[in-house]
Amino acid sequence: MPGHKSSRDFLPDFLLDRDITEIPGADDLNDPDPDGIIGGFQKYLAGLFGADMSFFLTNGSTSGVQAAIIAAVGDGKIIMDRASHASAYAALVLSGAEPVYIYPEITPFGFRGGVTPSAAEETLRCNPGARAVFVTSPAYEGVVSDIDNIAAAAHNNGIPLIVDEAHGPHFIFDKYFPKTALSCGADMVVHSLHKTLPAFTQSAVLHLRGNLVDKRAAAEAVRLLRTSSPSYMMMAQAEYALKLLDSDKKYINEHAAALKIFRENALYLKNIKLFVGFDNKKFGVYDIDRSKLVFTIKNSAITGTELASLLYKNYGISIEMAGPNHIVAMTSPGDKAGWYDRLLTALRDLDEQSGDGTNMPELSPPPPVISVVRPRAAFLAEKEDVPLRLAAERISGGFVAASPPNVPVIVPGELFTADVISHIENQMCLGAHLTGLVGGFVRVLKKI
Repeated sequence: MPGHKSSRDFLPDFLLDRDITEIPGADDLNDPDPDGIIGGFQKYLAGLFGADMSFFLTNGSTSGVQAAIIAAVGDGKIIMDRASHASAYAALVLSGAEPVYIYPEITPFGFRGGVTPSAAEETLRCNPGARAVFVTSPAYEGVVSDIDNIAAAAHNNGIPLIVDEAHGPHFIFDKYFPKTALSCGADMVVHSLHKTLPAFTQSAVLHLRGNLVDKRAAAEAVRLLRTSSPSYMMMAQAEYALKLLDSDKKYINEHAAALKIFRENALYLKNIKLFVGFDNKKFGVYDIDRSKLVFTIKNSAITGTELASLLYKNYGISIEMAGPNHIVAMTSPGDKAGWYDRLLTALRDLDEQSGDGTNMPELSPPPPVISVVRPRAAFLAEKEDVPLRLAAERISGGFVAASPPNVPVIVPGELFTADVISHIENQMCLGAHLTGLVGGFVRVLKKI
């Protein structure tokens, strides 16, 4: 990221004149119903993505996720994907909502699979009175859940489905990619335009569809979280880039064609294997985003982090994310000609050099958590710092998350069990970058 990849096609010179404020004729993003140039852009967004209403966000998808949960759930109960981005847990702190978790399947490679409709149905059955269901699809590694049937489960209970589709705004542009969450029946969807489309970092959108969420409540939640000085340059560049992609199909056509060729050729790698999903939708993997190039390293003599280091050091290629058993490369219409050939050549070289592996790290999935206190109450409670090894049976007052993808292992209000501590220590040994762990200390609630 970002998806514009510094391409001049999507960063025209006229943007230099767009760093303005709410002067006459410039409209106002913070107006509940802007009716000028910004209002026209938001209507265009809704039409392009198939929403009834769309809000452009200059605070990134984080603010969209938080606004969606505040508007749809308030301080009520929410059925929530436990592998959600940290922004969703921050929304629980802001709103006071009570989470009930659905655990996605975990693939043999250590990264998450999908949320299954049966898990959503069972959790809904056991939790009458929940106000919304929240899932992430696609996940960071491009795994797409069965949104059609998850939406049906939510609607059968009279509540909306919120989908964090931050990594999937490009789905709308070509049938090579999965179906969009909006087309599958989701009621609120969040998109990060900068992740897989050529927009400035922090450019995002919150979409609404149907009547299960009050549109005025959504508008007020967005305004509550939005900066009072939104970037006109960001809005102008996003509008320019989206309309260029929409009107000139060559960018998406070339992007999809390059991906098809690359993925076909990458299938012949021996030890560094391209992830293509599973037969029979195993592990909840209903579909995959083919723009995410995920390579599993389980049969190689080098780890994912070592592979990423070699790609950068020897070939000048930066990988978006590297874990012990896999790497993630993110593509977009902004990629330069020849990029895919460079990556494929590098992977072929390293595949031949790596040899067969026999002692690759075995990753344990994140353990189930025990929620003791609502996240908001725990976050606002009096806290102290203790060494991780001494945190057993203490209630967390903060977040510990591996970044990327910034999915918390533990959040405020959850119990530090022996399994949770062991998992965090394992992540540390494997070289994960952990936020919320400072000098080996974690935040816990003070004992009363």
